[in-house]
Formats: sequence, structure tokens, C-alpha cells
Amino acid sequence: MLLRHFDKTFTAWEEKNAPRDFVVTEVSGSSVVFIDSANPDKGFLRYDTSKEDTLEFFDHEPDGSVKFSLTFYREEK
Repeated sequence: MLLRHFDKTFTAWEEKNAPRDFVVTEVSGSSVVFIDSANPDKGFLRYDTSKEDTLEFFDHEPDGSVKFSLTFYREEK
């Protein structure tokens, strides 16, 4: 997974030709774990769909504690 960060003016944090490259390290029925290939010891990202109609994103420290999280809910129709 290639990732680029942007500020509120859509200016990228990373160099133009250097997005962050994350590789999958673990997959289960409801989650996927990624590490930054350039910084594998700096923590990991986890996407989780174990809650119905919900996608949760977690940015973990190397010790497994959560640095921050985002939760997305499916909009009701």
C-alpha cells in the first residue's frame, strides 16, 4: 500500500516521488496489519472490520499501544 500524507492545503508531506510504502504482515478474517517497509521497527498500521458496518484504523506504536485511531461508519440508506 502506498501512502501520501497531505495538509489542509493538499500539500504532500513526503517528497513528490517518495510515498510511504507499507507491506502486509498479517491478515485475519476481519483485520489487516501493515508495516512501513522503510521503518519496520517504528510501529504498525491496522485496519479492522470486526464491528458491523464499521471500519476502524489504528496507528500503533512499536509496543502495540495505539498512537491514534479513526473510525468510519457506513452511512444508513
